Amino acid sequence: MKRFLTILCLLVAFATSGVFAQWNSTGGILKIGKYTQMDTQISLKLMAAGMCSLSKGYQSLATGNYKIQGNKLYVTYTFASGPAASLQGTTERFNIIDDSTFTDQNDYEFEYVGAY
Repeated sequence: MKRFLTILCLLVAFATSGVFAQWNSTGGILKIGKYTQMDTQISLKLMAAGMCSLSKGYQSLATGNYKIQGNKLYVTYTFASGPAASLQGTTERFNIIDDSTFTDQNDYEFEYVGAY
């Protein structure tokens, strides 16, 4: 039991440090942390346990969940407000380029900028 708790503590430490990567069984990989679309300054934060948040500058736009299947990242927005209110209840698909880059359906590129 002590060994299990030690391993669990290490996993939590890695997950919250920004160095933990999200894997799936079909090969998709992304680092946990903040991704920004440089032209629009829209950021998508991927957090541990499949949670995410969308923001523009300091304004929070939406929160939700994500999953990775193959080279696709799927984000489902469970709450959205303000200019992004129409996102609530929708799912957006992104194409994973590598472990630190993905694009949306309009080919806007989101790049990893670091831990939260």
